[in-house]
Amino acid sequence: MRLPRRTPWANLNELDQVCGWIYSDAADIKSRQAALNRLCAWKANTAIPHALDITISLISVILDDARIESQSTASSSNLFSLRQAYALAIVRLVNNLVDPLQQGAFARSITAIASQIGLPAWFVELRHQATHEDLPSLAVLREAAKEALAWLLRHYFIPTIHPMQPANIEPSISLPPFGPLIQEYKALMKLQIGDSSLISRQQDDLNRILRNVERWISEVNLAFGRSPSLDIQGIGGEDADDWDETLALDYLCEKLVVKGVLLRVPKKHDVLLELHLPSNRAIWSPLLAYIYANHEGLPSRLVNRLISVLTDPAFDESHAVLAAGWILWISQAWAELPGCTAEDIVQALLGAMGKLESPKSDDSAIAILLVKAVASNNPILAAKADTLLDTMFNAITPITPEVDAPDLTVKEMARRLDLLSAKSAPRITAEVDAMDVVARTQPQCGSDVLDVIAPGWTLMNPQTWEPCAMGVYYHGSAA
Repeated sequence: MRLPRRTPWANLNELDQVCGWIYSDAADIKSRQAALNRLCAWKANTAIPHALDITISLISVILDDARIESQSTASSSNLFSLRQAYALAIVRLVNNLVDPLQQGAFARSITAIASQIGLPAWFVELRHQATHEDLPSLAVLREAAKEALAWLLRHYFIPTIHPMQPANIEPSISLPPFGPLIQEYKALMKLQIGDSSLISRQQDDLNRILRNVERWISEVNLAFGRSPSLDIQGIGGEDADDWDETLALDYLCEKLVVKGVLLRVPKKHDVLLELHLPSNRAIWSPLLAYIYANHEGLPSRLVNRLISVLTDPAFDESHAVLAAGWILWISQAWAELPGCTAEDIVQALLGAMGKLESPKSDDSAIAILLVKAVASNNPILAAKADTLLDTMFNAITPITPEVDAPDLTVKEMARRLDLLSAKSAPRITAEVDAMDVVARTQPQCGSDVLDVIAPGWTLMNPQTWEPCAMGVYYHGSAA
């Protein structure tokens, strides 16, 4: 369960109030100063999203500009310092929004990232000019600060104060096709497996393909959200980054766990219901290892995707066998990673089988074999898994009612009563005979005689027994 996240504001009304102070009237210096004071207090108390940090920089320089402009004479040094402050605010704006998205192993173009998060391209050009060339003019910088505040209002304050429903888990922009890229990798690996002398000569080609795969993952990561640094719920930072990467890895696993990639095309001599390691692991294990080196969440997401294929009735049995083989491989290759231990995989498999509408041992035969194989090296886990499987598929049997139960008549019930009475009659008669013997030897059945016969409940002599109210003391004993 995700732990509660700390926010600078007690509720969204406080953020709404700050937003009103900033954008209600650009000429209201007092309101913007109040907004700046509140934002600085939040920053001193806890971490704030990048958007609010950028807002502090922009408002600070705008207020300084207003104070200098209100003076009758402004020196050239003050104006140059003002240009530097504006330029620094714009540089921080671009860097704080773009740098968190440089998550891959290779650097990406700032212009490309800016275009995908909706940041105006001229902000990037202005950053480049302020960093490597002469400072832009004061008029251009003022206009850039004004546009930057408007961009933050549209892309941060409004979505945070008035959050929309979560978007569908699909990329928000078009992506380069993944099929040709993965087919090129597959063809190259087949050549290297067939002829080991090609490995050194084709290493550059392999590295190029792996870089393209990593670049594709970065594009997907960016496409699933507006920006990890501008979380739509108002919380920036690592939580948003992790969520976007999780969605990207899930999307990647959907592309990998298909026929022709991890799930190779079945062959005629394949034996169903036989669990073994995937025969194409030599092709795909280098790619998986490369992706895992840059994205540690891949193994657990891949296990989840393979289990969904294994337990989904929409996939045929051949796909289930191949998916089970890859899960078995992961349980051995990444046995110590979170979500890939034997306990985690067995728990996930049993949970997936338990969610089926009508689990049957025949339909889940491959999953049962996989559970036993994964737990085979842990006797305690294997015993627990066997117990749960037995409970799930064998122990729960429907109760078959008696055929004549609804049609029982008084005559039938009397017959059954006679049978029960016949079974218990000899014991009762023997007890009565024993009491007769005692009654003949002892005319008065006092409490001392009853204690000698047997402690606790005893059977009274029918000749001497008289009815009385419960609790009445009769002949030395309580009735």
